[in-house]
Amino acid sequence: MNIEITPKIKQEFNKNWKKLTSDSAYLIPEAIDDFKSLGPFPYFQIEHIWVFPKEHTSDAIHHFARFIYKVVGEKYFSWSTIYNAIRDEIKLSFTAKPKNSNEWHLEHLLELILSKRKSRLFVRSINGLKIEGFDGIYRKKWQIISFTEKEILKFTEQESADNNWKSHVEEYLTKNYKDKICFLVEVEGDLETAKKKANAIAIFVINTLRYFVCVHISHTGRVHDVGIMLDAPNRNHGLNAFSVDLESKASTMFGHGAKFRQEYILYKEHFDTIKSQWGADRLWDINEKDELNDLEASILSSIAWLGDAHQEDNVNSSYVKYWIAIEALLTRHKKDDLTSRIKNTIPIIISQFSPELPSKTEVDKAYELRCKVVHCGSQDLITPNNLNKICAWATQCLSVCTHLLDKGYVSRDQIEIQIDRMSKTNQNSPTKGST
Repeated sequence: MNIEITPKIKQEFNKNWKKLTSDSAYLIPEAIDDFKSLGPFPYFQIEHIWVFPKEHTSDAIHHFARFIYKVVGEKYFSWSTIYNAIRDEIKLSFTAKPKNSNEWHLEHLLELILSKRKSRLFVRSINGLKIEGFDGIYRKKWQIISFTEKEILKFTEQESADNNWKSHVEEYLTKNYKDKICFLVEVEGDLETAKKKANAIAIFVINTLRYFVCVHISHTGRVHDVGIMLDAPNRNHGLNAFSVDLESKASTMFGHGAKFRQEYILYKEHFDTIKSQWGADRLWDINEKDELNDLEASILSSIAWLGDAHQEDNVNSSYVKYWIAIEALLTRHKKDDLTSRIKNTIPIIISQFSPELPSKTEVDKAYELRCKVVHCGSQDLITPNNLNKICAWATQCLSVCTHLLDKGYVSRDQIEIQIDRMSKTNQNSPTKGST
């Protein structure tokens, strides 16, 4: 990546660089009391001398960092990369002999930052998913595969370090990933930015899989018995709680908190269905776009809330999150007469998906239940039936809105206008397929 250094960039750099490299811009503590006011963390250190910026210099550094951030681009670099590079360049300006020109420092600073931008591959294991009858899911930037001995060998052979480190990599991959279903994603940026990008993509894809689970088995009443999740590297998956029956003096060890979830088996025919009928590729394409229309953005938001709701162990939180998934699709930012619009909208939207329509009264009671949980702090109100029902509604609304993209809809306002027309045309029995 090359950056064209324009006269305007040079001018702005020179103006700021003069302030940041002046001797009078910094303090060197001379007594113990100075450390009390300046703190234990110097901006940089030259041999045994600790150097602290004055208050106005700190402000100037922040301003300069924002300027450099815009020059290099915000997609690939974290603030820590920018600040660390600026600090090192300022230190270099004080220590280098002979002194370098401003133009040299500008080019060197940009080179230092740009050197942190790399293509990186991240591997995460997935719990609760099994693939049967096909090799995996393959996209341009990510894939879901079984991490076999062959994959471990490929990673080990391409390692550029010495044999000791190669052996360590092989041991680590074997212990943590061998024969597990894994998510592999390639992203670009400095390490911190790349990690955030990779994590965001992984979470989105896992949430789409949870959505597909809801579409597939929400009618069974056992949709929340299945769980797909990313492995957290610092999570203890073993027994982590202890209990004693004080009467019998018998002890029990168990996993505290999360309930047991069954594995979801994704067969080849199911995968073909989620691609052909449930818009899998369309959803994954949306997440890779740089700019989204209103409906696309609301779909991504809804998937995030629905996926989180499906994996949530607390039924009250899960119930509310399913409602937020619906609201993300249907209510936009309008607050006026929210309950009335939801009562009108949900049955008509679901009529495009299923013949089993909720009545406006049923929707009203379900929303009232949501409000009791949120605003009244009511506990133990949500039954499994309540949870399964709102899960089905959220899933159906999301499915319909995804299909509406293919019909040319680009905003929630368009959907709301069409629903108002349908509601006025037939208040009591909306006709399936009219949207």
